[in-house]
Amino acid sequence: MNIDFFEGNDDAQEKRLLEDAFKQTISAMDGSKGQIFEIYENTKADVESTRVMLKELKEQTRKYQDEVDELVRQEQKEKKKLVQVSSNFSNYSEERIKASYEAVKSVQVKLAVAKEKEYQARRQRDRLELRMASMEKTLYMAESLATKLGSVISYLTSQMSDVVTQMEIASKNKFLGIQIIKAQEAERLRVSREIHDGPAQEMGNLIYQSSI
Repeated sequence: MNIDFFEGNDDAQEKRLLEDAFKQTISAMDGSKGQIFEIYENTKADVESTRVMLKELKEQTRKYQDEVDELVRQEQKEKKKLVQVSSNFSNYSEERIKASYEAVKSVQVKLAVAKEKEYQARRQRDRLELRMASMEKTLYMAESLATKLGSVISYLTSQMSDVVTQMEIASKNKFLGIQIIKAQEAERLRVSREIHDGPAQEMGNLIYQSSI
């Protein structure tokens, strides 16, 4: 079996293994890039929906704040009326005095409910803002990572052809070196045969004739 056949097969196998390794690496990186892009798209959608929710929640919080401010003013007003009625107790009927107390109590109940709504709205708004900031950070990181990974994949893909070319050049140089060595060996054998068939035989004949 010719040794060139095995050497050629070894080079081809090394080239094929290297190409397979490159392809597997790029395929894995492409898969990771796809997952990162999916995370980016999902996070982007969440950010958009959260931004809408946050806007609505801020508007609702402002409404609750306005409602609390208005009820505070009403409470102050009703309290003044109650003070006036209480200071002139003899000038007002029992029903009028009771109505003043009920008015203050009613406003205070409404104010307590409004304050609780405002508190819950502000709390939810603050949590949503923190979540929004976290998602925006994740979105930025996913976008940045996907961009960098894309650059690496492009670089490796472009370099793959250069590596294969270098391997082909190295393989050709190796083959050429083997051919040179074989040519030298063939030339050495040819010279040996010529020496054996020419001057060596003549020298042998000369020695033989001399001995005769």
